Amino acid sequence: MKSFFRLSMVSFILAMLISFEGQSASISSSKTDILKISNKVSSEFSEYVMLDTLKSYISGTILTPRGDGLKDVSVKFTVHPQLANYPKETKSNTSGQYNADHYQGYDYTIALEKNDDHNNGVSTLDMVFIQRYILGIDTFTVYQKVAADANDDGKITAADLTEIRKLLLGIKPRLTNQSWRFSLKGTPILLSPINFMEYVAVKNLAKDMSGYDFTAIKIGDVNYSAEVHLNDQHISKRSTQKLLLCTDNVTLQPGENIRIPVRAEKLNDVFGFQYTLNLNNASFVGIEKGVLDITDENIWIKTPDQMTLSYSEALPISASQNDVLFTLVVRADQLAQLKDVIHLNSDFTDAEYYDKAFNVGDVQLLVNNSNFSAVQLHQNMPNPFSDETVISFEVAEAQPISLTFYDLSGKVLGKYEMQAVPGNNIMRLTKDMLGVSGTVFYSLQAADAVISKKMIIIE
Repeated sequence: MKSFFRLSMVSFILAMLISFEGQSASISSSKTDILKISNKVSSEFSEYVMLDTLKSYISGTILTPRGDGLKDVSVKFTVHPQLANYPKETKSNTSGQYNADHYQGYDYTIALEKNDDHNNGVSTLDMVFIQRYILGIDTFTVYQKVAADANDDGKITAADLTEIRKLLLGIKPRLTNQSWRFSLKGTPILLSPINFMEYVAVKNLAKDMSGYDFTAIKIGDVNYSAEVHLNDQHISKRSTQKLLLCTDNVTLQPGENIRIPVRAEKLNDVFGFQYTLNLNNASFVGIEKGVLDITDENIWIKTPDQMTLSYSEALPISASQNDVLFTLVVRADQLAQLKDVIHLNSDFTDAEYYDKAFNVGDVQLLVNNSNFSAVQLHQNMPNPFSDETVISFEVAEAQPISLTFYDLSGKVLGKYEMQAVPGNNIMRLTKDMLGVSGTVFYSLQAADAVISKKMIIIE
């Protein structure tokens, strides 16, 4: 305001001088004095024009911990003393660079913000890493510690896990913390509580200033998998293996609650998984835990026909083919077959699991899979054998079974009965128990299955 006032006065005086110069001869005799005044005013005019029109650039770069530029970050400049058109804002480009011109002679403060897409880069795998950090199994960098503080309380605790799980399931649309936080490069990140410099002050701007760089930290994303560009290729390592969840096809009666036990064809050293389940003409009632500690806290019934699930462990877990991982409880609206009703997908929570090397793989659900049975008979080991071998088999429920041995002609060489327990069972067989050599068939008979294989006995 002061500069504007003085410039207006200068303009007024110049106008008066020009007017005086056109007056009578008596006034003209003072031209020399007028020129002196004019020169002085002109000098002052230049001084104030320079003060309010000279500009310099302030620039910097915004990179993620892995070195990728982050675009569309709001870079806000405030000024002291206050000027018109401030605060002033610009956006970072695809390389993470920002650049803006400002009047010289003023003090500026730079602050950054990007608070969109809270789910970007956040998955159940991040929860696995945070669990392992809390238990002291793994360590974190300072940037990972900032990313893990999902509820913005300056600590990394189980409360952050709850915060992230609610985001993944869709219970909360955003984290309590900002989606992105920005640490001024070259300044320390303090811990206990987590604290760091998120702005920079530029004093008495006099020339172009560069190097005001920041590190962009995606909150909740401790493995740095967030996409910062369209079609970003920096994604978690993908596994070619799939987690195959299986259940038997059943008839759903309208109005009845149906319990659906879910097993896995192969669950070896898995850290967790997540997915979305949809139903047609049916609704979710709830979930019951099995060998996995999956409870109502791991799911959210978003709508009666859609459920999201997130499950994680700090240590890898395994289960046999017949172990019930968990049981879904659903209610049908009409008579239907389960295979026509239930679908596993990524409609909201992406369908993926995490193997022992922290690779990400796909999850599928098979209903009435012909390769999956409640009774499994395995090949004897070793085979062939000359002295002793072991036959293993699995059943879903405790029940009496029999193992019968035949030669090539169909003659029964021996029959052994036992009470099988749920899960894995074994029988040790010696050559003397059958008294023959060559090819022998063996058959397992259970309550609802008969399965046969063959073995070779050598001299």
